[in-house]
Amino acid sequence: MKLKIAILGSTGVLGDKFVNYLCKNNINISLLTCFNNYKKLLVQQKRTKCKNSIVLNPHSYQGNLLKVGEEELVNYIKNNKIDFFYVLNTGFQSLKFIHLIIKNQKNCCIAIANKEVLIAGGNLLVNKIYDSKNSILPLDSEHFSLYEYLSNQSLNNIEKIFLTATGGPFYFKKNFKPKKITFNQATYHPIWKMGSKNSIDSSNLINKFLECFELSSLFRFPLNKIDILISPKAFAHSLVFYKDHRISINCFKNDMLIPLTSPFSFNNILKNSDYIDTLNYSGQFKFMKFDNKNFQIFKYYKNILKFNHSKQIVFMMLNAEAVNRFTKNEITYDQIIPFIFKYIDNLHVNKVFKTLYDILKYTNMLSVKIKNLQ
Repeated sequence: MKLKIAILGSTGVLGDKFVNYLCKNNINISLLTCFNNYKKLLVQQKRTKCKNSIVLNPHSYQGNLLKVGEEELVNYIKNNKIDFFYVLNTGFQSLKFIHLIIKNQKNCCIAIANKEVLIAGGNLLVNKIYDSKNSILPLDSEHFSLYEYLSNQSLNNIEKIFLTATGGPFYFKKNFKPKKITFNQATYHPIWKMGSKNSIDSSNLINKFLECFELSSLFRFPLNKIDILISPKAFAHSLVFYKDHRISINCFKNDMLIPLTSPFSFNNILKNSDYIDTLNYSGQFKFMKFDNKNFQIFKYYKNILKFNHSKQIVFMMLNAEAVNRFTKNEITYDQIIPFIFKYIDNLHVNKVFKTLYDILKYTNMLSVKIKNLQ
């Protein structure tokens, strides 16, 4: 029986990498989607022979070779069996499609690389996925490194979890001057190839705090027991410190194909001959505290790791707007973090959400307010 694989965001960096892997290994794709990039979607459709290829933005494509509009995706989810639903795009709006999966699918693995969805949905989203007899697979390397590990043991035995950061392009620069950082400098990452938004977030370590929020929601683990370490080689992705003094270091090669393709274990992308060379590579296990005061986020470090769910959402959305303004040259790089903390306390209202619709309503309301900030 062929697996039914649906990909939300197939034309992005991760999506394109995943589609190439599936084609190379003759694994069938049932659904491809993009928001705007219909040219790449047309190429993917031709290569994969996928009959369901959808451009979600109805204003970006006027042809007849692709399906157009969110309603096409809604109908597909309601009327077709899906075994794997890959959420590889960005933006919290995809929460509504996951909500449809929860309502209409059973035994579907929802594989998520979308930070906004996991942070906006929080514990409520994770609980609803499991209650619906579906499952969740986190694709961020840090969370993937912990997934099977934390799912099979008592969290009460854990004292602390550290997520690792490479430090991006600036952490080890002696003359790091945020005010002079250009877009090209901020989007260059020494290890990972990511879209511009994630690259900018990685460059100032915002990305790592967002991942701490994700970890707390995914595993129902207290945010104040999560912290950050700098590990430049991106080989060790997380560390678990136990109350009995044991330490687990969770590592794998810095290749996003590993989490992306993990459900298809019959296609092992790491050959046996690579194991020893990988472990012996110089500097793989070097760890340092995050204590670089040149990073603006350091000033707010401990406070951020105390944010409740609704404040995490405001933080995430203010950052997205700040990055958008930086990308458009409306603010400078060194104004991204001050922008967040200028408005966060005024915008934040402590809320407890009962439904995913409540979260979508809240995020849509916040989105309007944030876009109008001066």
